Amino acid sequence: MKKIQILMLLLVVFISISVYASGFKIEGAIWKEKVSPGGSITKEINISIDPDDAETEFTIGVAGLEQTLQGINRPLSASNDTSPYTALPFISVSPVSFLLKPGGSQTVTAKADIPIDVGSGTRFAILSLRTIKAATSAEIDGNRRVGVSTGSNIPVVLTINGSEFLMTGEITDLEIEDPISVANQNVSLILKNTGNTQYLAKVKVQLKDEKNNSLVSSEMDSGVQAIVPPFSRLFELSLVPEASLEPGSYKIIVSAELEDGTVLDTQEIGFEI
Repeated sequence: MKKIQILMLLLVVFISISVYASGFKIEGAIWKEKVSPGGSITKEINISIDPDDAETEFTIGVAGLEQTLQGINRPLSASNDTSPYTALPFISVSPVSFLLKPGGSQTVTAKADIPIDVGSGTRFAILSLRTIKAATSAEIDGNRRVGVSTGSNIPVVLTINGSEFLMTGEITDLEIEDPISVANQNVSLILKNTGNTQYLAKVKVQLKDEKNNSLVSSEMDSGVQAIVPPFSRLFELSLVPEASLEPGSYKIIVSAELEDGTVLDTQEIGFEI
């Protein structure tokens, strides 16, 4: 399982050496590293703007990581970050604000002091970079100067050495869209990551009649964005049998699996025509 986890981590997270975002350039746009309990690590992130860019003020702070049902990662304030897998409390950045002249650059140093009792698995956070670009003469509204705010979220993924990685999940909110149709069945479900590290997953659904004959199947994967614990992902699939369903009893069997076929959870839902 440990070898599988390492392979999954390589699939899930890649190191971006240089990324352009909203008019500025980031070198070190993701912080992915193995850490040891009680250890300390640092990461340098370089932010720069082009010579023809306007003077720009930057701020950068540490936030928790929240993941939506659609797989979008976004920053979460410390007061709202209740994840047991957060890295927010032991990360700091310096400087927290700086001003770049056209063509200028700034190196920001992020530091993580890992608690000795950090536990197992993977810890997550976001370095939230925000800008306020000075207004040009064309952007001046009367006596009020109008600035343009942009930003970028730098993911932090810290894997704890010596961990026992738990890759588990639970299917919830399995539903068939109303009204029930003889021609197709639209199925939705939520897969919750109940483990201690991120993973890619797929969902398989199968329609069977009351004699247990398989009529049609479908599957959907989680895409390139892994499911981060303890968050969930929404899956929506459609089953279209070759022929319209006759009156009777039917069931839909759902299986959530890792990419290697390891089953995370199975659920079943029935309906009548």
